[in-house]
Amino acid sequence: MYVIAVDLGGTNLRVALVDKSGKIIEKRDTPTRVVGGEKIVIQQMIDLIRDVLKKSQVDVQQIMGIGIGCPGPLDTKTGVIIDTPNLGWRNVALKETIEQEFQMSVCVDNDGNLAALGESWLGAGRGVEHLVCLTLGTGIGGGIIINGEILHGARDAAGELGHIIVEPNGLRCGCGNYGCMEAYASGPGITKRTIFSIKEGITTVITELVQNQLEKITPLVVYQAAIKGDELANYILSETGRYLGIGIVSIVNVLDPQLVIIGGRVAQMGELLLNHIKDEITKRAFLEPCRRIAIVPAELGDDAGIIGAAKMIQNLIYHRGTEK
Repeated sequence: MYVIAVDLGGTNLRVALVDKSGKIIEKRDTPTRVVGGEKIVIQQMIDLIRDVLKKSQVDVQQIMGIGIGCPGPLDTKTGVIIDTPNLGWRNVALKETIEQEFQMSVCVDNDGNLAALGESWLGAGRGVEHLVCLTLGTGIGGGIIINGEILHGARDAAGELGHIIVEPNGLRCGCGNYGCMEAYASGPGITKRTIFSIKEGITTVITELVQNQLEKITPLVVYQAAIKGDELANYILSETGRYLGIGIVSIVNVLDPQLVIIGGRVAQMGELLLNHIKDEITKRAFLEPCRRIAIVPAELGDDAGIIGAAKMIQNLIYHRGTEK
């Protein structure tokens, strides 16, 4: 038996065929055509699903269902995307549309939740009952696993960790609020703060790396400059780690998890970023054990959401079986 797993992000759309052990059999991805609106993106999703099914040559009868990870907020019961800033979607009936197209069970959950579920199943959180997972990319996604299960909250809004306030009168976030962790430590947040500093007249090797074309600055460029010892780049990364540390301390003080997993493309900076996060947690955590909490990199990379989406469908089938 197999699952079609979908990871819909603000930058990339990924679709995979996954077997019951979590092995990816076939995978396709494409840049998400966000500017085209939900109809264009959903058609991209449908086309990729069809392509994966065709290339894998798996009988449709062997497909348990389709699991979709999507930025929230959303309603997991109806599969309606309520309002997602990074896609610009409002009240989009994604579950219903995909079910009608493929005539099979579809489950939709927050992409951060599914990344956490994937890491807890086959990644850095294997065997851990209580963990938090942050994914640093176009936005900052989050997922909370308590007693081995996703914590959804009363309105499916638990886990929106990127919108913890770290600077009360700070930068405006894509959600409309000010001072969110996402506004500072997401990929675009890092880029914006870097460009602002350069325009303020700070000398940096970053301008040489992008040949004075500031629009080409990315977190990767900042990381490359930091490795070279660039003062501004190292300051930007230390500040990013500080904001992440401030946010994570609040999470740790409230939830007392065993483990915090950091994933996403921004997290690929490794110890250069993680050490700053750990330093801030050591300074601010309320209890001594919390100050020593393990902060570890994700292990599944871009596949975390896909693996989590597959596990979601497996869990659904299992619960249906036990209810019978």
